[in-house]
Amino acid sequence: MIGKSKYALLLLLLALFLSVAAALENEDISMRVIARVVVVNKLPSGQNFTIHCKSKDDDLDVHTILPNDIYIFHFHNNAWGTTLFFCRVTTSYGQGVYDFYKFKRDEKR
Repeated sequence: MIGKSKYALLLLLLALFLSVAAALENEDISMRVIARVVVVNKLPSGQNFTIHCKSKDDDLDVHTILPNDIYIFHFHNNAWGTTLFFCRVTTSYGQGVYDFYKFKRDEKR
């Protein structure tokens, strides 16, 4: 059984951890770097493709990318360094889901 002082210390540490976590998640967005993803349609034969990108928190909807056109999206990385955007790409050749941005892989690019 945990003594009262150890129990109080445990609660204090838990409260401190939750306060720090909340502060990190709610930090001023202007202080965080904006990440940018640029997608260019270079498919042969002048074909369109569709792209639907999402993260845990955002759904960027479906976009049709015309030949030689670009699609750009911007976002702030989360405070935990776990930002992930994945996209479903559909072409006349087929479709697939790909990780377009992973913080640990792409933060320095």
